Parts: sequence; structure tokens; C-alpha cells
Amino acid sequence: MNSFSREMEFIVASSLLHTKLQKKVDNQLNYHGISFTE
Repeated sequence: MNSFSREMEFIVASSLLHTKLQKKVDNQLNYHGISFTE
């Protein structure tokens, strides 16, 4: 059970990090006048 919750923590943390990176990339692209998001 403990290792499971630790895995979940890691998944949540990495997905949050991915979202932050995605936002950063989107901002960079928007700065150059390109957008991939709706």
C-alpha cells in the first residue's frame, strides 16, 4: 500500500511538472505567434 501511494504521488507530481512545462512551451510559442492549444 505504501509503495502504491508513493507511485501515485510520483505520477501526480510528474503530470503537474509536465503541465508546467507544457504551459512554458505554449508561452514560448505564443511569444513567436504560434499556438497549438485551442
